[in-house]
Amino acid sequence: MYLGVSGILERHDNDKTNELRNQTNKHERKPKKYHLDNFKTALLSVAPEYFGIPAIKGQIHLNERAFAFELYHQLRLIYTGHNWYVNGELRKGLTFLPNYQLENTLVPDLVVHHHETTDNDIIAIEIKSDLDVTGPELIEDLEKLEIYTRPGDGHLNYHMGILLVTNCDFRNKLLKMRVKNRNRIIELLNFNRIAIWNINIPIPYDNHGDRMRLREDCLEIIRIHNIER
Repeated sequence: MYLGVSGILERHDNDKTNELRNQTNKHERKPKKYHLDNFKTALLSVAPEYFGIPAIKGQIHLNERAFAFELYHQLRLIYTGHNWYVNGELRKGLTFLPNYQLENTLVPDLVVHHHETTDNDIIAIEIKSDLDVTGPELIEDLEKLEIYTRPGDGHLNYHMGILLVTNCDFRNKLLKMRVKNRNRIIELLNFNRIAIWNINIPIPYDNHGDRMRLREDCLEIIRIHNIER
């Protein structure tokens, strides 16, 4: 059958469209574990000097924004070429949920998602890097994550919310905080779509080839089933 130039171009365009659609579907079928593993890989690739930035006279600066930028960079290295996007401080609620009030002002530190939709929002991340972070500050971020991960129409539908706490021992801080604040944190962790990831001291492997990588045992993932009441 003779297609002519226009027919050949049309068939090529259709083949290309089908190829892109197949790539999209392939990535959309990725399970949550795939994305959590990616986030873990990115986090453990952040060098210790980004957790606390060395300064003059032996000072260490705990700069949350600098840490978030490096974590963003590591995530982008993983998701480059994929049908997923990593964005920082994206005010997605204003665009998609015009009826939100308080929620309109909430901006996640980092997100892994699809653009132009709320159907494929994967991970919303809030970061706390302050050694002296307080119970109310942790609660505020967990409450944001609960909002980001609410399912159903009229919500952002992020599948997972992660509160990343660095430079302090979260469990020790939890035990020392007011009972009211501790109970509220436990209440929020009852939403299975939310977890706390804690790195107190970033410890790199002594020898991990050409690339720096933190030891996995310096990361603790805290969910409702393993939190100490």
